[in-house]
Amino acid sequence: MDRYACSEAVSCMQAYYKVAMKVLVDNFSVLAVEKCILSDLAAILSPDIIINISDDEVNALAAESETSGLERRRATEELKTLQEGLKELNRFSRFRDAGDSTDDDEEEEEGAATPLGHSTPPSGESDHYKDTKNGTQSPVIAIAT
Repeated sequence: MDRYACSEAVSCMQAYYKVAMKVLVDNFSVLAVEKCILSDLAAILSPDIIINISDDEVNALAAESETSGLERRRATEELKTLQEGLKELNRFSRFRDAGDSTDDDEEEEEGAATPLGHSTPPSGESDHYKDTKNGTQSPVIAIAT
């Protein structure tokens, strides 16, 4: 049994060190590349050089590509269309809400669905349903204690 536990410990240790060695090599690679790039950064981005960059060079370095500009304009137009559609739907919703108010004297048919999807109680079963604030009916659940 001790031999098996030792074998497992050695296997786990070897797996850990294999992963740790890969991480170490990756970290050294990143550090070497960063050192090479960042060592000359001060000379590349000195204020004297930046001030002397022409407008054409700035546009070449930082300007939006034509395809991304087209995509941005298309997305902006689509957003505008969707926002206008949302406004129309909101206006329709307010109009519909105002038109939904029916007379309270009208009775619903037996078994008809209410706005919340509950059905009205069939005659003789009204004790199983309870009226809520908005006039709809929902089933009453009795919990035995």
